[in-house]
Amino acid sequence: MNPISFGNANAGFQFGSNHGPIHISSDRPETPPQTIDNEVLRSLAFPQMLDRRDNIEPCHPNTCQWILEMEEYKSWRSQSRGLLWIKGKPGAGKSTLMVFLHDKLKSLRDQGLWLDFFFTARGTEMQRTPLGMLRSLLNQIFDRDETVRPQVREAYEQRCRQFGYGERKWEWPRVVLEELLASAILTSATQQHITIFVDALDEAGTESAQRLVAYFHRVIDRADKQKVTVQICLSCRHYPIIGNARATEIHIEDYNHEDIATYIKDILADTEVRDGPSQETREVLVEQLTQQANGVFQWAHLVMPLIRQKILEGESFNDIRCWLHEVPAGLEDAYTYILNNVIDDRNREHSFLLFQWVCLAERPLTVTEMRYAMAARHAGIMTSPLKTWEKIDGFVESNERMKRRIKTLSGGLAEVVSSEGSNETVQAVHQSVNDFLHGKGLGLLYQSIGTSTSSMDEGNIHFLCHATLYGSCLAYLATVHIPEELCGVRRVKRDNFERAQKDLVRDHPLLTYATIYLFVHAEKAAGSRADVLSNEQAILQQVFGHWVQIYQIIYPFKSACPPTGTTLLHMAAAANLVDVIESVLPNSEDIAKKDGNGNTAFHIAAQEGHLTVGKLLRKKGANWGAHSPYETTALIEAASCGRVRFVEWLLHEGAKIEATEHESGEALQLAPLGGNQSVVEILLGAGTEINSRSGKFGNALQAAAWKGHTKIVRMLLDAHADVNAQGGEFGNALQAAALGGSIEIVQMLLDAHADVNAQGGEFGNALQAAAWKGHTKIVRMLLDAHADVNAQGGEFGNALQAAALGGSIEIVQMLLDAHADVNTQGDKYANALQTAAGNGRIEIVRMLLGAHADVNAQGGEFGNALQAAAWKEHTKIVRMLLDAHADVNAQGGEFGNALQAAASEGNTEMVQMLLDAHADVNAQGMLIDAQADVNAPGGPYGSPLLAAVHEGDSDQVQILLNAGADPLLSDELDHTPLHIAASRGMLHILCRFSQLASAINKRDKLLQSPLHLAVCFGHIEFAIMLLDLGADPSLPDSYGRNIMDWALEHQTLMLHIRNHCPQIVLTPDETQKLTVRQSILQISDTLLRSKLDSPWRLLQQLGRYFLFLDDVDNARRLLQFRLSQDTFFGIDPRNISCDICEEPITESHFVCGLCVHMDLCSSCVQDYPYHSRLHPKQEHKIFQVPDVPDNESRLTRPASEELSIFLSNLVHEFLSQKTETEPSNDSVFSPAPNKTALVSRTLLGPGTMALAILFGLTAVLLGCWYF
Repeated sequence: MNPISFGNANAGFQFGSNHGPIHISSDRPETPPQTIDNEVLRSLAFPQMLDRRDNIEPCHPNTCQWILEMEEYKSWRSQSRGLLWIKGKPGAGKSTLMVFLHDKLKSLRDQGLWLDFFFTARGTEMQRTPLGMLRSLLNQIFDRDETVRPQVREAYEQRCRQFGYGERKWEWPRVVLEELLASAILTSATQQHITIFVDALDEAGTESAQRLVAYFHRVIDRADKQKVTVQICLSCRHYPIIGNARATEIHIEDYNHEDIATYIKDILADTEVRDGPSQETREVLVEQLTQQANGVFQWAHLVMPLIRQKILEGESFNDIRCWLHEVPAGLEDAYTYILNNVIDDRNREHSFLLFQWVCLAERPLTVTEMRYAMAARHAGIMTSPLKTWEKIDGFVESNERMKRRIKTLSGGLAEVVSSEGSNETVQAVHQSVNDFLHGKGLGLLYQSIGTSTSSMDEGNIHFLCHATLYGSCLAYLATVHIPEELCGVRRVKRDNFERAQKDLVRDHPLLTYATIYLFVHAEKAAGSRADVLSNEQAILQQVFGHWVQIYQIIYPFKSACPPTGTTLLHMAAAANLVDVIESVLPNSEDIAKKDGNGNTAFHIAAQEGHLTVGKLLRKKGANWGAHSPYETTALIEAASCGRVRFVEWLLHEGAKIEATEHESGEALQLAPLGGNQSVVEILLGAGTEINSRSGKFGNALQAAAWKGHTKIVRMLLDAHADVNAQGGEFGNALQAAALGGSIEIVQMLLDAHADVNAQGGEFGNALQAAAWKGHTKIVRMLLDAHADVNAQGGEFGNALQAAALGGSIEIVQMLLDAHADVNTQGDKYANALQTAAGNGRIEIVRMLLGAHADVNAQGGEFGNALQAAAWKEHTKIVRMLLDAHADVNAQGGEFGNALQAAASEGNTEMVQMLLDAHADVNAQGMLIDAQADVNAPGGPYGSPLLAAVHEGDSDQVQILLNAGADPLLSDELDHTPLHIAASRGMLHILCRFSQLASAINKRDKLLQSPLHLAVCFGHIEFAIMLLDLGADPSLPDSYGRNIMDWALEHQTLMLHIRNHCPQIVLTPDETQKLTVRQSILQISDTLLRSKLDSPWRLLQQLGRYFLFLDDVDNARRLLQFRLSQDTFFGIDPRNISCDICEEPITESHFVCGLCVHMDLCSSCVQDYPYHSRLHPKQEHKIFQVPDVPDNESRLTRPASEELSIFLSNLVHEFLSQKTETEPSNDSVFSPAPNKTALVSRTLLGPGTMALAILFGLTAVLLGCWYF
């Protein structure tokens, strides 16, 4: 059972904070393929992925060889395609044989690619479910075969774009993984032999196993059609029946008798005694043991240690043979014998507790966890933290002693195996042991400890055992003390919090398990909780708040983590704790209280399908129609989660529900997402409007088509669903089906007269959706149905661009053959050629050029195909485009030109790649050789040289300077290459390129020289070198400060400054204020008169100036402004990074009135309270930028109305007040009744100047406002 989750999964992530939701951006800079590949592997892997195979002991010497000689095995290996079943009784040795075959294949040469997964029902959820298998197999093939990576990489990137980059908070869906794995297998099989081993398929559960068998047969069928070699070997028990006649079967117990005999002989030989038996007696014993084993290796494995002990104790072989008659031949009877006769009576109570944890824990416990789990039952509920576990009855103080204890308490039925990292986990020695304990073993132990004289059925004993585990978790949580630094998360340094968090988990070994699974065991215990723990509800209420706090500290991003505002009522509804609800409701302030996700207890009961809880809550006054923040009601929640009985009950109470058409329509739309046919039938039977339009998918038919639920689609069509209904994310059902990839559903919709050219939705039309996803057969079907190959619209503009991005050569050729217009414009890449060039599709670029694509076509994000290829570092495509006469100096696009795009990446290894066997040049050099204009302006950096310096790439700087790059060219803030190097402390650039020093005293728009920037950002060595090269330390910046003002407390730098400029003195405060006033006027004039691409920095600086003058109102207004379309060096100005830790500021944003260009995050404001690295004793003059909604703070171009009005009001108020009073010269701002700071005469000078500026503003407001 999974931990209980809260709320619905959304298309993005929001993390709660004291300042409201924090939205994680879905954009990120270009990432090298190797980095993305590593992210893909991590997203697919899980810690225990290899544990089961690694913990299966290798076969006993001289065993398992028989299978290599079997005709069935030889026939399977000789076929190009086929499925081999290895079946056997529980304990027959199937897993050992699978490991033998797997290792044998690995040892052979030229055997192609092999993949494997070993299920284990005793492991974690990923180890026992199809999802874990799919992730593991895809991880392996992605790692070992580069040819399969593009499609998987694209699927990963697509999900990242949808859910946001950064720490991954999404999971791979099973359906997506199935298709990705099948496609990867078939792609890889075109080059090599593919063999897949899947062990213990039955341990995935009957339904899952049957579904996987059908899946593997589909893979084999597709391989047969494509004439590639794919072989699959599965192992499972005889029951449940999950095979079919299409596979070759080998029944292991029919062939392993010799192996069992060999094992028995070797064990007896290793237990030799001086007066041992005769050879004849030994052979008789071996034969008797082999016959009793009856093909079950596990039986021999259990009995032989007992026989070995008897031999060492001096018993004769005849005595042993007589004893063997008492030992049952069946595994289950053998396990019963061990429980009754091998385990010491004194240990039975502890044995019972051990087996409860081994058998019923939600995941295997580590040895350390088991030590505390066994003792937690006796810890009691503490009102204060437990100091000494050693004083608890039964506590085992070391792992080594615990291992010995496990062996003794289990009678050999439990074992310790290695797990992830250095951990060792405890599990049953075989799945048959687990099955036995689940069945009657726990009941036998319960009866044997004298707790009850009567037997207890399987269900009740499970309730009782889960209650025990629940009680242990509850007791353990009560012993945990939360350190103060974790109680107030925002009041401590980030690294201190993380360290305390790790220490908390390390010092409390059972904490993670107890926290995650407390309510899982509570739900499974049902009404037995009180039988194990007296006063359980009072204790639960006492510990509940503690549990919420711990969960939010150690696993804040888990879907099961209780959100802020979660009450015991919410959790009781989630865990079906009816008695708890009855207990807390009379004391509950409000049954309608919502948790942090906006769910009431009634919503949660509907999600989980807890009908009794729902009825109880309704009886106590729960509102049927209460809406969550996602506009969902209990009916919608129950329908989307497939809770049939809950839906029936809600509809039966329809007169009370008074469900609207919207509500029932939304429920009908969401029901197909889970594939629950019964819920759809119920809703239709209740008269729900089948074509009701609402929600993400528009209607039920579109939702079912996208998810690929064929039967539901047929049901909806038979009920007269409108096949051409428009709306929703995908526009219509046909587009949704084309995207989902179901050929059967696409054909079904076409047969129902779906409009193949219907426009709308994310992808414009069905053809574009199918082309992007690479569904070749569906593209052919749509073209045959007369889809318009040149239809425009959608995310990718047209089908050809979508196919170029998706990378399917076959589909691109299919579209070209259907007369797709190769030069059609649209989408962010403008045309198919730019799309293919920017995404590294070499063959598609070649095809498009061959189809007469315009190599110099302009438009799109990168301006032209050459710029897109240069930025993405696709050197072969760059060469291909140049050979096709691409204009190397074409202007436009994000980077201005191709040369600057290539320089901006700074990947020297890629830049230096050989283009062909005869030219030792790089992408940068190739463009220069093609007569690229080395000083071409434009783009986010201003020039190629500026771009190269931004990247700190000395080699590219050298290439550009050798080619005649001008070191004095600057960007729109008048930053030269030397300014950039100074602000980043790039000493290697300054030392190597003396040409850059020609700008040594040049000042930018904020009057900062390179020396100012080096000092302000704390790059002292760089500043000293600038002084030695002739930098003027007396130049004032826009604050009126010279270098001495900034470097006052750095003695070494002060000494250099005085040596170079003895007459330099500190600037008086009044002079600084006067200069800032002049700077405000200058920047305002610049903003009004200049057509800047990125005015955001100047607006922010203007706000800092007002802050410096203590005009908080105007500072706040200016610092809040955002420009919705501007970027600064490719970065959205709304995504600001902290100048200390360099991490994105996702929460509170602070600025300093004394620092130049310094933005700070909340953590660094606390961690580093002093002004820069040069002033360790001077505190920041901190101002928090108010957090306002985007729609209130953004400006849009070309009419930035809010800022226009703001500046206009300043001038207007100034002129109005000037006629009434004359402000004194020492006052910069005068108060106004509306609390808006006014511009004084000191700021604007004579009234004529103010009047001139007013006329300028008026002209701007009439239509000349450009940024």
